[in-house]
Amino acid sequence: MNFLRRFLISPSLPPVPIAAALFCFALAWAGCRRQDNTTSASSPAEKVSVALKEWSVMPDRATLAAGGRVLFKAKNTGTVAHELVILKTDRPANALTVKEGMVREEAAGKVVGEVEEFAPGLEKEMTLDLSAGAYVLFCNVLEGGQAEGHYQKGMRAAFMVGPVSKR
Repeated sequence: MNFLRRFLISPSLPPVPIAAALFCFALAWAGCRRQDNTTSASSPAEKVSVALKEWSVMPDRATLAAGGRVLFKAKNTGTVAHELVILKTDRPANALTVKEGMVREEAAGKVVGEVEEFAPGLEKEMTLDLSAGAYVLFCNVLEGGQAEGHYQKGMRAAFMVGPVSKR
């Protein structure tokens, strides 16, 4: 104790080096602490990459084992603008309600997420909390002057999350 008192109160040592030494000790201590690698609520447990191009929607996988947080990375690999809509529905991917060239999203199921229309070559991300069930990933763009939208031209894919009960 006398050593510490003499060291810390000693007039021969200026206070700046002591403060610097304490700061360095604190940094070293923080760097040695155990890192926690568990998934937090803010980090997605699953990542799904989705390529969008004329005339397909291609997720890198069609199923997830369980529900939870999912990061969707949508990349427009086509030559025109596309969007990605994620719809929870019991309907098959090719049987959604269409009117005037576009899927009537509210009539087809529940939209759980959407990446608005984006240009070719770009990549957009969204994180969603998905529960177990059947989903359809699709593009709902209708280009001016066209009678059929991208969905009708084949831009859709079935997507399953977790165990789904058979009816």
